[in-house]
Amino acid sequence: MIRLSLSQRLSVAFFALLLVCCGALMAIQMRSTSLHEQETVQRLSRGLAEHIARSGELMDGGGMRTGEVRALFGKLMAVNPSVEVYLLDDQGRILGHDAPTGHLKRDRVDLAPVQALLRDEPLPILGDDPRSARGRKVFNAAPLFVQGRQAGYIYVVLVGEQREALAANIAANATLRTTLWSLAIVAGIGLLAGAVAFRWVTRPLRQLTRRVQSFDVDAAAPAQALPPTPLRAGERDELAILQHSFGHMGQRLGEQWQQLRQQDLQRRELVANISHDLRTPLSSLHGYLETLALKDATLSAEERQRYLGIALSQSHKVGRLAQALFELARLEHGGVVLDRQAFSLPDLVQDVFQKFELAAQARPADAGGGHSAWTAGGGRGPGADRAGADQPAGQCDPAHARRRPDHGDAAGGAGRGAGQRSRHRPRHSGGAA
Repeated sequence: MIRLSLSQRLSVAFFALLLVCCGALMAIQMRSTSLHEQETVQRLSRGLAEHIARSGELMDGGGMRTGEVRALFGKLMAVNPSVEVYLLDDQGRILGHDAPTGHLKRDRVDLAPVQALLRDEPLPILGDDPRSARGRKVFNAAPLFVQGRQAGYIYVVLVGEQREALAANIAANATLRTTLWSLAIVAGIGLLAGAVAFRWVTRPLRQLTRRVQSFDVDAAAPAQALPPTPLRAGERDELAILQHSFGHMGQRLGEQWQQLRQQDLQRRELVANISHDLRTPLSSLHGYLETLALKDATLSAEERQRYLGIALSQSHKVGRLAQALFELARLEHGGVVLDRQAFSLPDLVQDVFQKFELAAQARPADAGGGHSAWTAGGGRGPGADRAGADQPAGQCDPAHARRRPDHGDAAGGAGRGAGQRSRHRPRHSGGAA
């Protein structure tokens, strides 16, 4: 199957329509020419029938004079083979003629066209052709009077059987040649003009096609932004408007691509933070439970309750952290408002020390805290989201404490500066900070 471009399809369609229009125009032209020829012949032969009626005694009181009728009609048709002469009575019946045997197809003629011709109505007027069962041709007619009264009509067919056959043969050859040459010339000119015209008309569409093809939305790298084409005020060209709109769409897709990349990076960071946030309290909880399992026989009831309380507290923190992470995901879509409230910063520091107490006890160390000053001062921390503030404070990896050298010290301090700003600084004497 041949695949054509849009301009080529438009050219072919235009060419086909042009041929149809040319064919219709030629048919109209031929019809118009035929009517013009018929009117001309009928006007030129306006007095022919009347002249024949006065040229001889074709009828007398006894009826038609057959010998004179045939002789006169034969002479007329020999002089002018294009005409056929008939004698009609006052009812339209054919009384006399000189047609060869078997050529006459009717025995009467409709007199309505004859009366219209005698009233000088607009030409051409077509009447019945006696040599055709249904044919109609231009004619001339005149009333025939015998002894002062109308006895019939002289009816002359102006385009006879012989002339029609000869004209059809000549017209067929000439018309065929003219038609073929006309169609060839029109086809060549029309095809060339259509190709040029439609190529010019579809140029903006080809430009838009190249822009669309150059915009790869499936590319791994962000697509290059396509600047929108300038649009003139009051522009009514649909292709120009479409090209301008596609430029805006390309810019919007580029922006959305960047947003998707940024969201993907943020999502990866969120997954990493969630993993780290959950690992810290779970490690602490696991450490206390493991201590209870291994040292159950040596721990006193007070230490056992203390460890259980800390483990329970860490499990609650895991639940709160999971809920906080869920709310954080909703916060990205504006579904959560931060619970800003005042809380005790020493309590926050105490919670952090409890997380790493077991890891510190695994190696001898001097674990101290500088948060007693806050307790003594009875201070309350700044206004913030309590669950959110606990997350950065607990980001210290328990592995840091395990990597601390023996007899190192781990300490944390919290206090207020001159500007009443809280600060928290965990520290130890060795290992990874």
